[in-house]
Amino acid sequence: MESRTNKKFNSPKKEAPREEYAVVLDVYSPSQFKDEMNVQAIGTTLFTLLELAPKPGITIKMGDKVYIGDGKRDEIQFIKRAIWPDKLTPDANAELEYVIYDIVKEKEEQFVSFFNNIGAITIRKHALELIPGV
Repeated sequence: MESRTNKKFNSPKKEAPREEYAVVLDVYSPSQFKDEMNVQAIGTTLFTLLELAPKPGITIKMGDKVYIGDGKRDEIQFIKRAIWPDKLTPDANAELEYVIYDIVKEKEEQFVSFFNNIGAITIRKHALELIPGV
């Protein structure tokens, strides 16, 4: 008996998109007794909230755009983890809305194109109905 295979599911896996740049929301020390600094940032492509470890001796300020891709990083040593919005510091939480506004304004053409070209999923349901708050 011949087994059925679906070529669609046996195709090589496509690598998920990754963040290349992030905008710094807050720079803080997790402990008053250590020299260690943490950076909370938001990715400019997928809007991923991240906790980053800056390189020693590097000064990073709120609002700075830092490279976090696979290449050589000048300011960031490594990405510690992705974080949930409730784990943001109060300063990062206050800055979040303004940074998102700036990112969207910078990539305005992409967002306008997305909303202009989005279509119906079915005859009765439009894709815009799946976006919360729309």
